[in-house]
Amino acid sequence: MQLRLKITLLSVVPIVVALGLVAVTVQHQTLKLAHQERELVESAYLHNKETELRHYVQLAHSALARIVNNGDALQVQQRQALAMLAQMQFGQDGYFFVYDKDGKVLLDARQMGLQGVDLCDPDSPNGALPARLILDTARNGGGLVRYSWQKPSSQLMVPKLGYVASVPGWDWAVGTGLYLDDVHNALRKIDEGAQENIAGTRWRIYGIAALCIVLIGVAGLALNLSDHRVSSAKLRRLAQRVVHSQEEERVRVARELHDGVVQVLVSSKFMLETAQSQLPTPGTQDPPAPRRMLDQGLERLNHALLEIRRVSHALRPALLDDLGLAPALALMSQQVQ
Repeated sequence: MQLRLKITLLSVVPIVVALGLVAVTVQHQTLKLAHQERELVESAYLHNKETELRHYVQLAHSALARIVNNGDALQVQQRQALAMLAQMQFGQDGYFFVYDKDGKVLLDARQMGLQGVDLCDPDSPNGALPARLILDTARNGGGLVRYSWQKPSSQLMVPKLGYVASVPGWDWAVGTGLYLDDVHNALRKIDEGAQENIAGTRWRIYGIAALCIVLIGVAGLALNLSDHRVSSAKLRRLAQRVVHSQEEERVRVARELHDGVVQVLVSSKFMLETAQSQLPTPGTQDPPAPRRMLDQGLERLNHALLEIRRVSHALRPALLDDLGLAPALALMSQQVQ
């Protein structure tokens, strides 16, 4: 694996892992905060509804207390109480219900204009359990009770929170209730908002991760191009240095040949020529062999001098340093012709 690829992976992988951990942490914290907010909202809603229900039941008890103290007969007072409670409605779906000690429904829903809504009848399959809860709570001193019942406005079975209390002396259980579908809708909106926030945050983190990867890629590409330019410049300088070194080496070798070996050969040639001039001329009594050998040696020495001068000139022509490239090429072309 190349070093740059390793560096890129070491840069991208930690960022992706870190952003993934951030996404998981944000999701966990958002769900935790949403759950806490949900509990707070639910507690506040229920507390408000409980307070509201207590006020309604206390208002009904106050009205019943006035009827009890009017001095009429018991049956007359009870009819007056039922008529009054039938008229006491609040909101779109709020009404009072009344049970006697035997669990009989004393207040008919049709008397309140709530057609199609049945009260918790202990004799019906759907109303047995809610009616039993209501009666038991009333016998134990009153309080809150929860059950599911049909909402008049929507005709749907929704959770309901009721508050019941007993009427002393009459053995009645009087109560009312509020439907909790609005609470559930508010809690559902909180959950949906939390999920939307989590999704939005997740997409933002994905965008940041993609941007970081793109920036790393662009930075890597820029670094690669910069390194490539630097490497190319270094290679060009190295090539120029190599060529320059070759030229310098050629100049050095040519100078060594010209100033060293050629001078030795020239001096040797002069000495041989001096010796040749001191030998007797041909036709005398001296044997011709030494002179012939000396002539052959001088001839070979002349060839060696010419060859060394040719090699030295080929390595680095003197015209190239004295006159430049163009005159040297012109002279070479003339020599070739």
